[in-house]
Amino acid sequence: MTPKETRLFRMMLLMFLGYILPFVILPALLNLYQAQSQSIESLEDSIQRYEKLKERADELARLHTELIKERNKINSGLLMGDTKEIVGARMQGNLKQLIQSHGINLKSTEKAEFVRTGDWLFITQAITFEANPNALVDFLQAVQNTKEKLIIISLNIRSNVNLLEGVIKITGFSYQPAATETDISTS
Repeated sequence: MTPKETRLFRMMLLMFLGYILPFVILPALLNLYQAQSQSIESLEDSIQRYEKLKERADELARLHTELIKERNKINSGLLMGDTKEIVGARMQGNLKQLIQSHGINLKSTEKAEFVRTGDWLFITQAITFEANPNALVDFLQAVQNTKEKLIIISLNIRSNVNLLEGVIKITGFSYQPAATETDISTS
């Protein structure tokens, strides 16, 4: 190449770079840098969001465990059975066992009363008894401390020499969700 061609080539290269560099290459590099910065910011935001979600998931898992424990605690205090008759028989059996183990003389039992409120079944059992005062107190404490939650709703006592006679009404609880159409059709 001749020196004139070399100089012309250099001038053309300078003009080309003078135009391409500020108007094409630098804006492209700047756009690339900004896109990378936005991508990094987006990733950092995502990481923070996922960390918050993980913390929330850990909190929800802990809460779920607590709720399961609470549900199990409540369920352990309920009378179990598929029908109200089974639940009533279970309650009567528990009460008769308590009566016998505490020296109470069972005179009679009335038919259990059932009241349904939504999915909850309340069973009330009336018992006519005869007992000495110490045995009655022990029995009442045993009723309060049973595994199934039983509540004494009324107690009528008459004194007869060294014995107490009376009627006690005790209520127990059962959770029995209402049968769905699917449950009914499969029965």
